[in-house]
Amino acid sequence: MPTKIFLSALLGTCLAGSAFAAEVGVIRSITLSSGGVAEIERSARVNGSESIEIEVPIDQVDDVLKSLIVRDSQGGVSSMSLAGSGPAEETFRTLPFTADDLQDPGRLVGTLQGTRVRISSNGKTVEGLAMGLSTSKAGEGKEIRALAVLGDDGRINSIELGTDAAVEILDEPMRKKVAEAMRAVGKAKVEGARTISILVDGKSEREVGIFYVVPASVWKTAYRIVNKPDQNKAMVQAWAVIENSTGENWNNVDVILSSGAPVTLKQRLHERYWRNRPEVPVSSERLLPPVVDGAEASAEHMAARVAPAPMAAVASGAAHHRAFKAADQVARANNAPTVEEGSVTATYRLPHPIDLAAGETFSSPIIDTDLEAERIAVFRPGAMQKHPISAIRLKNTTDASLPPGIVTVYDEREGYVGDAMLPILPKGVERYASFAADRNIEIASTEEPTHAITAIKAADGMLHASVLRRSIVTYRVKAAEGEPRKVMIEHPKRAGWSFTSEHVTSDDRNFHRLVATVPGGDTVEIKAVHEFADAEVIRTSDADSQLFIRWSNDASDQRLSAKLKAIAEARAAQAAAERAASDAEKDISRIESDQARIRENLRSVPPQSELATSYLRQMTSGEKALAKIRTSRDSRIAEVRKLREKVAELIRSL
Repeated sequence: MPTKIFLSALLGTCLAGSAFAAEVGVIRSITLSSGGVAEIERSARVNGSESIEIEVPIDQVDDVLKSLIVRDSQGGVSSMSLAGSGPAEETFRTLPFTADDLQDPGRLVGTLQGTRVRISSNGKTVEGLAMGLSTSKAGEGKEIRALAVLGDDGRINSIELGTDAAVEILDEPMRKKVAEAMRAVGKAKVEGARTISILVDGKSEREVGIFYVVPASVWKTAYRIVNKPDQNKAMVQAWAVIENSTGENWNNVDVILSSGAPVTLKQRLHERYWRNRPEVPVSSERLLPPVVDGAEASAEHMAARVAPAPMAAVASGAAHHRAFKAADQVARANNAPTVEEGSVTATYRLPHPIDLAAGETFSSPIIDTDLEAERIAVFRPGAMQKHPISAIRLKNTTDASLPPGIVTVYDEREGYVGDAMLPILPKGVERYASFAADRNIEIASTEEPTHAITAIKAADGMLHASVLRRSIVTYRVKAAEGEPRKVMIEHPKRAGWSFTSEHVTSDDRNFHRLVATVPGGDTVEIKAVHEFADAEVIRTSDADSQLFIRWSNDASDQRLSAKLKAIAEARAAQAAAERAASDAEKDISRIESDQARIRENLRSVPPQSELATSYLRQMTSGEKALAKIRTSRDSRIAEVRKLREKVAELIRSL
């Protein structure tokens, strides 16, 4: 159809005007970091001043803009350029039509008002300046579309667009703009990369190196450990597992593995950002030039410090070892990588360049050595019910640290026994890799908390009692019949508490490690003792006899206990005397009240009457009782004074 011919012509123009960017600069080496990035090294042969082009996946462009450097011993770098983040959008900014208009010739011509066109449809042809597209309803849901064209004779012609419609743009500049738009749309549809052009200056033929850092999958370490209990050592073989996630094939590429933990940041450098500006009204007045007052402050950048995570190993020779299970021998690594350990990173350079297609996985041994090893049962209270975990203790006797990784554990006599995780293992340090439950050992524990008063001092009306709190945890370890077991209990630390045990061997940040050997069929007790120096502070006036009795029962020695008991007895006697004095005061108040009432009644009766005589007898009896009670009260008050002084003296003697 003519419409198809029209579109084909545009596509032909697009292809004729495009040029495929030549990819130069091959990958020479890749350094994979455990921080999740890859440093890519490319090289290109240039002669004089040239532009080097590399094809970069679109999701790596920001990182290339952030990190690219050029190494040129006989020249320099001038610039780097590439298409923007939205080249199609930028193309359409200056065009009267949109990308959607390109899908419909009628809509496209309708936007090209004033452009010279030739339109043919239904056997009719019109030519002139495009005026616009109109639509109307024709019933039954049909729509009639017609283009209006201003002819050379000044007449406006309308042509209905049918299925055979053909449109030809006669204006050459506009035809080029449509072709440019088609190229931009086509490139945006299929483009998954950007071509980056790097301009280098020089005068001679030379090799230029290009380096940049992009995201990459983290390389992993997988250990194989073969325990040799008769020799107290284990064969440790570590394999690096890497993936090609760079988006292109690796052909004869040197691979370096870095154990560093760098700070890795990203920023959308390839996107456009616009600063909002306030709009001000237009003034017709004549204004003086603005005065520039200082410069705008620059943003501050903070640099993060990264603790070094060194990782290296010394590969052993290819010595043969006795078989485990059905294998005749464990194959050792033929080639060890080159190891370099720096201040913040350690690197393994694989011994040979590799070929690896995009998306594929590669694994190779990077460590092969024998380490001091011992099988041990590890128990951590609270995390386990009653059975410990079987573990292998490894001591790094090499000259460098070993990287963390997953471990498959074999025993020379039993074969596969379990899996484990190995944390980073610095040189000279021991680590435990737990791999299976040891059901031949049962561990139960009991705790006995106690406290004791060690000293009491009085000062400024306060009593300060020193209290030693103690917790004794007893682990009863029972082993099944068979060979003896070495058991390690990771007893939790308590902040601020001191710790003692006959079985303690080492500590880490969270645990005291208690080790004992349990004969087969026997039971061993392991005690862990925590102590904490505490204090009780009480006002002397609030310390009653019950407090001193409690303290005497908790006293750490008999002399202190006897003193506290004496204070308790004196304090109890003082309290009894104070109650007796108080009771006497109450009796005195009651009698004095009765006497006052009798005197008032006596005034209201005849002096020589029988009732007056009765009141006088009552008053006489009351005065006698009052005198006796006052004497008893004074005696009690004196006794209270003596007992208070006695209690104070006993407290001062503590």
